[in-house]
This record gives sequence, C-alpha cells and structure tokens, in this order.
Amino acid sequence: MENVDQNLPMPPLFQFLTVLAFKIFVSEKVDVAVIEVGLGGRLDSTNVVQEPVVCGITSIGMDHMEILGDTIGKIATSKSGIFKPNVPAFTVLQHPDAKLALEERASELMIPLTIVPPLHPKMMRGLTLGLAGDHQFINAGLAVALCINWLQRTGHGELVPQVSSISEL
Repeated sequence: MENVDQNLPMPPLFQFLTVLAFKIFVSEKVDVAVIEVGLGGRLDSTNVVQEPVVCGITSIGMDHMEILGDTIGKIATSKSGIFKPNVPAFTVLQHPDAKLALEERASELMIPLTIVPPLHPKMMRGLTLGLAGDHQFINAGLAVALCINWLQRTGHGELVPQVSSISEL
C-alpha cells in the first residue's frame, strides 16, 4: 500500500477491506485465511485468490438477484465462479437447480464436488453453536468438512480424528 498513487479514487469499501485484509495476511504471515465472498463469487473482489486450498458454498437462496441473476440456477452459476482447477469443492444440500449448476461447473473444471450433510448434534459432545437456528448445523457441517480437507491437503491429516460412525463420538 506504500506505493499507491494519491490521486486514485477510493475503491468501494468492500474492495478496500479485501485488499487491506490480504495485506495484513501477508504481513502477519498467517498460516491459513478463511475468506468469505462478499457478493456472489465469479465477480467478487475476493475471487483474486488463484490457488485456494479448498472452496465451499453454503445454502444458495434468492439473494442479490439484480446482480447474480433472477433464478436459483443463475445465482448458483455465479457463486460457482469461486471454483478453481485442482481445488476440491464442497457444498451443502441445495435446491435441485442450484445443485445442477454447481455440478456443471465442477464437471467443467474436472474437480470433485462433495455434498456435506449437516453436523449431527451428537457430534457436538455437549458443545453448542454460537448462533441459533437449525441452519447453523448445516453451516457447521460445511465448516468441519472444509477444515478436515484443509488439514489433509496441507500435510496435517494426522490431526483429523478417525471415526467410522456417529456412535463412536
């Protein structure tokens, strides 16, 4: 940021915060950064990461339709823009049109797309999620799958507990 021309206009706030976050990640030498898109995927300012370790998409709904599209399939297509070659993709149970759009993008890139089930309450071992709502178990299931995949792909697979069923928890 030291070499920025003083005459350039200020970018939109989210783009500025994205650049600032990346600068901090580099200067602090973080081991891992979890980056959430701000709007969509394909055209989002966070989509400059060319080689993420893993990508995930939460439940897709009818949001930001004026930018992402007027159908669940178009919105899913835009969001699937975060998928990259050689990077496994994860998602949760989706509307059939959204699922199809995600599968098509994954197929184009020849990458696996794993559909993750919600985190089962029995796996919580007495812990609670920080936010209320059944949908948080869906989000938590995706978060766990992304973490496990990251650990395995970065040489830390030994940290992943080996269980064959929920009853072992």
